[in-house]
Amino acid sequence: MKALWSIALIVLLSPTLVAKELSVGVEQIDYFPISAVRGDHYVGYAHDLLDAFAKQYHHTLTFKPYSVKSLFGAFKSGQVDFKFPDNPKWAMEFKKGLDISYSAAALTSIDGVMVLPHVKGQGVIKRLGTIMGFTRTAYSEDIKKGKVSRHEHENIAGLMKLIKADLIDGVYTNIFVTRYFLQGSQYGANFVVFDNSLAFEKTQFRLSTTSHPEVIAQFNQFLKDKEAWVKKLKIKYGLLP
Repeated sequence: MKALWSIALIVLLSPTLVAKELSVGVEQIDYFPISAVRGDHYVGYAHDLLDAFAKQYHHTLTFKPYSVKSLFGAFKSGQVDFKFPDNPKWAMEFKKGLDISYSAAALTSIDGVMVLPHVKGQGVIKRLGTIMGFTRTAYSEDIKKGKVSRHEHENIAGLMKLIKADLIDGVYTNIFVTRYFLQGSQYGANFVVFDNSLAFEKTQFRLSTTSHPEVIAQFNQFLKDKEAWVKKLKIKYGLLP
């Protein structure tokens, strides 16, 4: 009987089973359909996924928006419990020395160069537009060596203005987000197109933490258990290649 009570007590006190009030630092940019902050609400695929996870494990999540650059600082200083999205390859120097737990991929997306249709497949990009603060792994060496000049803007709308004005040759961004933006824009759905002849990368969006690895384990189990539901959610938001 004592042994049974001991097991029950361990289960009740297990940190993996206790509901928690948790804060998630998110990016305050319009990156819909993956995510966006609209008014006081965090919306999109990321919200629906994390919200469903929290409800299953009875956690209370508070989403705290920051600019892309400020979010790294908030995460490093412990102002938020989690960061989404994150990836071990992002801001590696900045995160040096931190003991970070990363989840499995919540989304695998494509970051690549989108160009005007008439120049697709014509070769090297010299002037590259990117979202401010984003890591451009596929072009980081060329940018360092001066082979490619970088032109940053805080949102996709601004980048479209730059390419229309012939100030950049292409936009390095998430192709799903850009396609969604173009569908409802003044530019039209095919204003720029994905040029897969240029360097691109498949990017995994992960949940990260320095303080709650047990919640990361729960999230990984959720992604495994709800695989079919997660796929339907990706289809709903147009996030499958």
